[in-house]
Amino acid sequence: MATSSTPKTKPNLRLRGRSRSSIRPVTNGQVITHLKSSSQAHTGLDKAQPILKLVGLPSHLMEFVSDNLKKALLKRIKDLEREAQILLKSHTREAASGDGISTYEAHLAREFEPPAALQQLLNPMAMPIVPLSTSPMPMASNSPTPARLDQSKQSGMSVSVEEKIGIEAAIVDLRVHKAKAKVAQLKAALAEQKAEVRRLRAKLAKRPEIRVWNQRLRRLQGRYDKLRAEHAKRQAFASSASRRRDLRLRRANSRSKSSQLATERVKELRADTRSLHGLICEANEKLQQQSVGSIITKTSRPSGGQQYTNQVISTCMHLVLDCHVPVQHVKPAIRRVLTDLVGIDAGNLALPSRSQVSALSYSLGSCLAKASAMEKLLHQGAKEDRPITILHDATSKKGRHYAAYQVDTGDSRPMAVSLREVEGGTANIYARELDYSVEELVDLFCSVVLAHSSDEERRRLKCNLLARVNFLMTDRHVVNKCLNVLLNEMRQELATQQGVNPPPPVTALFCGMHVIVNLAAAAEAALREWETCMAAEAVGSAALPGFRPSQAESGTQRLIRTVCKAFHALGSEQCGVAIPLQTYLESKGAPSLRLDDFRGNRAYITFPNGGNIFWQRDRLSEFLAEYTCSNRLLIAVQADLASDLLLSGCRALGIADVLLIRPLWVLLRCRDVTLTDMNERYERACNWLRQLSSSEGVTVASSMIGPFPELAQTVLRDIQLQDIWAALTSELTALENEIVGQALQIMATHMLVLLEREVRDHLPGGTLRQLTPEVAQLVSSAPKDNVAVERGFGMLDKCVADRPNMRPLARESLVLFGYNCTSEWLADKTEREKDLLLTRARKLVPQLEKRGKESADALRSCRQEILRAKLAEKQRKKDSNAESIRSILRVIEAYGGLWPTISRMDAVLHQLAPDQHEKAIKAQLQLHKATKIHLPKDKASLLNFSAAGVKRSVPQLRSQLREVLQIVELQDQQKGADAPTVPPSGLLDARERKERVRTAIADRLQRRQRIQDAGAVAAQAGPGLGGRGGGRGRGRGRGQGRGRGQGRGRGQGGGRGQGGGRGRGRGRRHEDEGDAIDETTNQRTLANLPDLVSRRIEMKFCFTDGEDWIPGHVLQRLPSTCQSRDILSQEFKVVFDDFEGEYTYDLNKDYLAGELNVLSDDDDDYDDDDD
Repeated sequence: MATSSTPKTKPNLRLRGRSRSSIRPVTNGQVITHLKSSSQAHTGLDKAQPILKLVGLPSHLMEFVSDNLKKALLKRIKDLEREAQILLKSHTREAASGDGISTYEAHLAREFEPPAALQQLLNPMAMPIVPLSTSPMPMASNSPTPARLDQSKQSGMSVSVEEKIGIEAAIVDLRVHKAKAKVAQLKAALAEQKAEVRRLRAKLAKRPEIRVWNQRLRRLQGRYDKLRAEHAKRQAFASSASRRRDLRLRRANSRSKSSQLATERVKELRADTRSLHGLICEANEKLQQQSVGSIITKTSRPSGGQQYTNQVISTCMHLVLDCHVPVQHVKPAIRRVLTDLVGIDAGNLALPSRSQVSALSYSLGSCLAKASAMEKLLHQGAKEDRPITILHDATSKKGRHYAAYQVDTGDSRPMAVSLREVEGGTANIYARELDYSVEELVDLFCSVVLAHSSDEERRRLKCNLLARVNFLMTDRHVVNKCLNVLLNEMRQELATQQGVNPPPPVTALFCGMHVIVNLAAAAEAALREWETCMAAEAVGSAALPGFRPSQAESGTQRLIRTVCKAFHALGSEQCGVAIPLQTYLESKGAPSLRLDDFRGNRAYITFPNGGNIFWQRDRLSEFLAEYTCSNRLLIAVQADLASDLLLSGCRALGIADVLLIRPLWVLLRCRDVTLTDMNERYERACNWLRQLSSSEGVTVASSMIGPFPELAQTVLRDIQLQDIWAALTSELTALENEIVGQALQIMATHMLVLLEREVRDHLPGGTLRQLTPEVAQLVSSAPKDNVAVERGFGMLDKCVADRPNMRPLARESLVLFGYNCTSEWLADKTEREKDLLLTRARKLVPQLEKRGKESADALRSCRQEILRAKLAEKQRKKDSNAESIRSILRVIEAYGGLWPTISRMDAVLHQLAPDQHEKAIKAQLQLHKATKIHLPKDKASLLNFSAAGVKRSVPQLRSQLREVLQIVELQDQQKGADAPTVPPSGLLDARERKERVRTAIADRLQRRQRIQDAGAVAAQAGPGLGGRGGGRGRGRGRGQGRGRGQGRGRGQGGGRGQGGGRGRGRGRRHEDEGDAIDETTNQRTLANLPDLVSRRIEMKFCFTDGEDWIPGHVLQRLPSTCQSRDILSQEFKVVFDDFEGEYTYDLNKDYLAGELNVLSDDDDDYDDDDD
């Protein structure tokens, strides 16, 4: 670097004060703020450039700042920002103390110190500031050496102007050096380009001479002229040919119509000729067979050997599945027909054996039935305006459980998809069977009809089929609600696998016929309550000595059941008198008794049977008076027929049948009434029941009008039914009118509560009242009931009764082949198509047989596993109960043994310490409860340790035990005494009957409102998924400590519970409590399932001596031990106030069944009349 040698002529003036540096004085806060604001416009290391400009670095020195220096600068600023964030936490406290500037503010106001490397780059540009001096400054080199920089830094002096000029000169030299290097690179590139030019020139020098190019050009010109002349000739020829072609085309078009007709005629004649040749060949074969007196039943198998022809197999299949010929009689039947009708000696005719007929007929029938169902489904499902509804139901026959699936396309011709035996009735099992059934339906259709289809095409066909499903028709069982959820999940999963949009959710529809069945159950409960209101004592056969009728059955239903058992042709074989009664009625010229068999029918037959019995009550009484009542059944029937109260119940059932039940039946079976039309009908029925239940009185007369007066003539079209209606509504005294009217009012109340719940989707505000126009159009074509599946179950009933040991595959094939009209489907096919279908189906027979055997083995194994689990559970509960009793006995022995009398109790307690009294008394009460002593209904709470959630004191427990011992002593004294007979008694007085009826109706409606309010509160407590109905009793065991077994007790009548103690079955129910349980079950659904964890509850327990509600507390929800997604299988750990230890219950089922109530914070229990 050059140095200055010219001395200065005048002194260099300097500024006084602080040294002037090139680094601008910036604070830490300015640097941090500048970095945040520049982060939006710069990324990476570019964020350092605004900071360098801020501290005063010239732009021409930016390129000398390395990346490491930028990283160091950014790191220094990040450290300052992090330290500021730490100091900010104490800033508020320091500012509030008023001590002046906080540490955070001082940190932001402090001058920024850049990294040392950046300081070294900026220091050479600093100008030193010294005091003014007139002495000349010695000349020195402008190069800033490191020693000089260090010395300048130590002395606090800045670099001189000469040194700054030297630095700039060095920078210029550096740039010149870079420019020279660039020029050298350009010269090298120029040299390479010149070499390339020389190479190209040398190559160009080697090219041929101009004369050579001229020769080539002339040669190519000659060829071009020849080709041009040839092209002109060809173009002329093509033009001529085009003209000739157009001429021929115009001539052909003029003859096109006649030519087309002739072509079509030729095709038809050829087809007829081929058909006639085929008929001639068949006739020749038949003539040849007849001439030799035999029939060809075998043909060559493609793989080698002989096999029976398709005609033989088809004949066997139709005989077995259409004509219901037993398998062992198929071969004799064919031979007899050929011998007697055709005149052929078929004695030695080769026919399939019994095992071959069984395997081929049932397997082929199942395959063809499902293929025909799938073809019809695709044909109808292609119409977008036709809804597709899956019909599902399940039933139990002879200890076996069956699940059936059918598909309806809106044409009232549903196709059966499957009818299989399953191991249980859970939603997961039903969903699994549905998935398997649809997959098998698609596979068989593709294998038999399409013949060539890949796995991907079959999966796509299955996905499209399920995606087109609009509705799921079931009953209102809780399992079916879970099935709807699983079906939607299945459809979404298939759509995701196929990469298509998920279909809309399936709309749940509910069978209308089940409503009628449930109305019969509601009427039965109403009649049981009505009889209690009417009479103080038992009536009819219940009042006879030695008769002990069921308390769970009303007297009216007992009369209908016993009459059917005694007088129906399918009634009791030992005690029935159907034939003598028929003979007696014929001798008197009276019409025959119209009754439906009570067995094997739904409960709704009580409505028509009640009217028929009332109509012919006099004839039946006269017959029993003349006929010797030689058995207890006839004696009971005679006693019930003599009761005016029970006959009034039959009259009420007959009136409800004519006014409500039969019109509903007509509406459900009428094709002109759609599902959406039922909205208004159900609303009218509810309004009519509400008006009937709230009226002051009911006048029974022939002019009574039901909710559907327009159907009166249709219902009463039967002449005999007109006579029945006249008998039901005539010859009533004031007392009979009052009694029947009160029965109708109570029945209307019960049926109103049930109908509003069952058809809530049809009522205002329901799901079927809030549909879009597109969905409403589809719903109008959907089925109104599940009768199609019930019809299939009817065929299953006959099959199970006639052939109880039939294979599952054979049973399914027998039902599906006839239900799907497979024979008509095959008859519509041509001979070639039919032969092709049979050939393809025969190839699937081994696969179907193997699949059926594997399915039967799996079902058998599953049943054995379930049975082993039940036996193990039973043994575990037995051992647990025994251990529980032994533990109680050990405690009792420690406190003086069993106290059989009150004196013994007083003596032992006098000897024990006061702090031992409570444990000793509780041990005695627990033993009495474990041994199931019989206590009166109002004394069942004497065995409890608490009341309304409050533990009872020791004096109270002692008083309870004293009363229990008194009852036991009294029972011991009365042992051996004959039970008193109950004399017949009359009705209560009119005012008391009316008051009881009003109270029963009011209680029923109040219970419904109270349960609805409780359901609304539970819905706010926690959402759920669905619900189930049906009241049930509970067995209860008592465990010892936290380590007790997780047992589930089940007693007589389906009671269940969990514990290490003895299970107690269903006992007697209070009448009001039973109805409350039913109402609770009816209103509670999975939609308002509460969150039970950490909640106070009360749970119902049924004992042989009564029922009791035990309060407790839910500790936690136990993790699931299986893969089931059913929320009802979720178990909870519970502690009870009256029992020691912890217990496990599936509380969701108990809540939906009405056997569990969630207590509020200020109320631990309902008021108990027994307490």
